[in-house]
Formats: sequence, C-alpha cells, structure tokens
Amino acid sequence: GSAGGAAGGSAGGAAGAGGSVEPPGPTGDFTVAATLDSPSSALGETHQVQIAVTPTSGFEGPVTLSAGTLPTGFALTFDQPTLSVTAAGAMATGRLVVPTAAPAGTAALTIHATSGSLAHDAMTQLTVRAEFTIHIARGVATNNNPDAFGANPLRIPMLQAGTKITWVNDDTVSHRIHGDGVNGFNHETGSMAPGAKYSITITAPGAYDYRCHIHEGMQGTVIVSR
Repeated sequence: GSAGGAAGGSAGGAAGAGGSVEPPGPTGDFTVAATLDSPSSALGETHQVQIAVTPTSGFEGPVTLSAGTLPTGFALTFDQPTLSVTAAGAMATGRLVVPTAAPAGTAALTIHATSGSLAHDAMTQLTVRAEFTIHIARGVATNNNPDAFGANPLRIPMLQAGTKITWVNDDTVSHRIHGDGVNGFNHETGSMAPGAKYSITITAPGAYDYRCHIHEGMQGTVIVSR
C-alpha cells in the first residue's frame, strides 16, 4: 500500500512537473480586416489604413502585422506592428504611400497578421488615378531655387505618359508656369493667382524643365519615364 501510494504520488508529481514545463497551446482564433481612408488616390499621395483584429472563441494574445503583397513601389508601415489583442479586439493604423510612377488602375493590397501558428490576411484595393499634384508653397523662395516646385517632397517626380499634372498655388502672390509647349507641356496663358490651379497632360516620355514665367529663379523638372 505504501509502495503503491509512493508510486502513484511519484507518477502524479512527474506528470504535474511535465505539465508545468509545456505551456498550453493557443486557444481560439482571430480575424483581421483593413479599411482605407479613400477608395482612390492620385500619384504620390499618402493614405491611412485602419486594421481591425477581432478575437474569436476566446482568443487573446499578441498579433504581429506586416505588409504582404503590394504593387511595385508602394510602401506600407504600421504605428503598432505588434498588437496585444484582448476580448475587445485591437486596432492599428497603417501608412500607405503611393509612388509617383504607379500605373493607373486597381492596386491590390494584402496585410499579414500572425500569432504563433495562426495566420490570416486582410485584403483591400485602391484605384490609382493618373493624376499628380504639385503645391507651390506659401512664401517659396523665388531666386535661384531649383526646389521651388518640390513635389511632396520629390524634386523630380517620375511619371507615366498621359498623367495629368496640376500645380496649386498655395502662395500669397501669383505665379505662372513656363513650359516649352512640347508634348503637352503647354505654357500657361495667364497668371495663376493665389489659390488657383493650372493643369497639363504630358503625352510622351522625356525630361521637361520648366520655371515660373514671373519669377525665373523658380525652377523645376518633370521626368516622364514611359
């Protein structure tokens, strides 16, 4: 009886020790969803992506986010790459940058979410418009300034032929885009008052230097790659 008790106790103790070494496996699961702040984008814009992780069947624990399949040149980062998911779920914000050379059309995006052996993807899409906006900054230097038309903040945007380019005058004085009239890069016929816009569409590849007709020291370049 004593031997049996000792054996039983020893076996039970060994089993208990073994149980304490191996942590319990994950319980439950989760889903992940992504929502963009806009269904469409011009070239060179930045957008926010809201990522929601929702637990199911009692899941709680860390979930790591990463960029999955993205179109060429797109960049996606997260304010919280790893979330601590509770019963209430968890949210993160992503920052998506659309490159200036992106082709017009539908861009499919995938976000990975993993926790141990669990892995899920959230898929969303963005319609890219063949449009690019250059803001003329308030108080821009008008003398010897090759960055006068800094494009958010690219000095020389790489664009595709057929892209609509719009200058927006955020300055307090008038400006006027001076182009050579080749391949759609037309010279602005009048002054661009504060708050006004001027648009062109370049139709062929090439490097196009331009300046302000009023302030010749304000210079810029647009490269159309294809």
